[in-house]
Amino acid sequence: MPNPQTPRKPAAPARSGKAAPPAAAGAAKAPVTSLTLPSRFRPRLLPVTIFVAVLMLGVRVGDIWLALGGDLRGPIGSVQAQQPAPAAATPPQPPAAQPFKTDAGLPPLNPAAKVMTAAVDEHAPEGSGSLQAEVFQRLTERREELDRRTRELDQREALLSAAQQRIDQKVTELTELRTNIEGLLRQVDEKQTAQLESLVKIYETMKPKDAARIFEALELPVLLDVVERMREGKSAPVLAAMDPLKAKEVTASLIERRALPTLPK
Repeated sequence: MPNPQTPRKPAAPARSGKAAPPAAAGAAKAPVTSLTLPSRFRPRLLPVTIFVAVLMLGVRVGDIWLALGGDLRGPIGSVQAQQPAPAAATPPQPPAAQPFKTDAGLPPLNPAAKVMTAAVDEHAPEGSGSLQAEVFQRLTERREELDRRTRELDQREALLSAAQQRIDQKVTELTELRTNIEGLLRQVDEKQTAQLESLVKIYETMKPKDAARIFEALELPVLLDVVERMREGKSAPVLAAMDPLKAKEVTASLIERRALPTLPK
């Protein structure tokens, strides 16, 4: 029996798109147009972008700070004050007539900072300068109080000086008065001494009995002064003619008067 020939399967047709000749693939690509800028414009976009971002950020921060009731001048001033000052041969002296200027000697601000400061100044509250006015008012009141105390001290010093002058004048007057009193006392003593001397002479010329009768009537202090100034030859007959008790009293008093005073123990 003849072998039947197995019929051959027809070859599968090639799928379109999987294999293509190189010429057809190259013809299918479309030309692409470039959208980039020329190279001379590329470096300028970055600074402009940074400047715009910083400007918007500064304005936004200023608006937020003002909305919260703050003041940007304080932080900016404190940050600038914390920066070390440049060394100089002679430090600049602050003007005496403008003690409240805090912006003197600060470095110039860049454009972004200037714009931010202008925005802050526009939105600054009306009472931002009240603190300086209050400080100035307190300093003025303090100065007036110090001037008042100085005037009071000057017045007290003048009063003390006048009182010291019056006291010195009184002391001078009292010194003169004491000198006058001492002079008068010396004159009185001299007169009394002269009178006693005259009495002594009179009693010495009298008879002893007559003098003894008068001595018995005199007071003891006067009698002792007279007897002390009489000479012994004249006083002895008079004492002998006196009453014995009176003569004894006069003798004891004379001894006590002539005795030296004893020192206290």
